[in-house]
Amino acid sequence: MEPHRPARSGKGRPPKWRRRQLIDGIRWRIRTGARWRDVPACYGHWLSICGLFSGRESWQRCRGVRTPPERSAGR
Repeated sequence: MEPHRPARSGKGRPPKWRRRQLIDGIRWRIRTGARWRDVPACYGHWLSICGLFSGRESWQRCRGVRTPPERSAGR
């Protein structure tokens, strides 16, 4: 997964949560079907986890999966 991540610029504050914690939180949420707010704090803040997951394009690019085209509103 490293080759697909953007290079860090070294500017700004260091991340509060490790990437692995956030990914484990995503996996926990998908496995249990719980709401984002119910993800245990040991995985990081739920907004951080949800924000990482909502960048689905990067997840699918890493897995080599393409999303189906959006349906038109008239159908």
